[in-house]
Amino acid sequence: MRAVRLILGFLAAVFVGGCEDVVQVELNSTEPKLVIEGYLSNYPRDCYFRVSRTTDFFNPRGSIDGVTGALIVVSDNSGSEDTLAENTPGTGYYVFPREFSAVAGKTYSATVVLENRTFTANTTMVDQVRVDSMTFEYEEDNRFVDEGEEQDGYRLHVYFEDTPDRPDYARIKLTKRRPFDYDIAYYDIFLYDGRLSDGNTVDYNYFFKVFQLGETAQVELLVMDKVMYDYFLTLREVAVGQEGNVFDVTPANPNTNWSGGVLGYFGAFNSSYAHKIVEPK
Repeated sequence: MRAVRLILGFLAAVFVGGCEDVVQVELNSTEPKLVIEGYLSNYPRDCYFRVSRTTDFFNPRGSIDGVTGALIVVSDNSGSEDTLAENTPGTGYYVFPREFSAVAGKTYSATVVLENRTFTANTTMVDQVRVDSMTFEYEEDNRFVDEGEEQDGYRLHVYFEDTPDRPDYARIKLTKRRPFDYDIAYYDIFLYDGRLSDGNTVDYNYFFKVFQLGETAQVELLVMDKVMYDYFLTLREVAVGQEGNVFDVTPANPNTNWSGGVLGYFGAFNSSYAHKIVEPK
């Protein structure tokens, strides 16, 4: 076992109004382990569980095998309860038996029984934060962009209001749509910690991506509780310097809220979407 001490500086391009954290992450080199990913959303289409086995962090290109036969029960603090079923046998994806969406203010509990083991976790759905507006700023020779991309182009600014008297924690997903072409989804883990931006207007801008005329930027702002924020924070830091997409395989052990010695997470995410086309002024 190797321990890596990560000193996290919140860069302006990645954390707006953030501060410095110290996170202790254990990187295990082990046999494949069980991973449970439970995702609740205000959008019914995005609510699911996935149960799989994956290789350890030091073999990030290993295969992921769906696990069948899990008993998954989700309940909330108002007494509602659902038992999920695998949508297609052998895939490891489990879905609700009805149209389900998470509700702000509710706390959800999940119990997963598999192979004579029981795993439990809780998560809270927080209030939504909506994108107010989006703008583009043209730059020449932007040397912050990712290697291989054009350095001249329009940098995206995303504006939203931080909630007063409450620390907002969010993840921001970015998708580029090219006209008459395909979408490019950027799965980098862009995170927002609002502890130092309480009640203020936030200008969240992407230094590392640029757009061209006619392209569309789509942003999804996912607000989450602090437990889920810590999960994605360590997930991002564990994946630094590794080849491939961080979401191809769940890394060996970022922080998890599951009990029972399993990897993954159980989270509720309150999402809002916005999009804007790059047009000549």
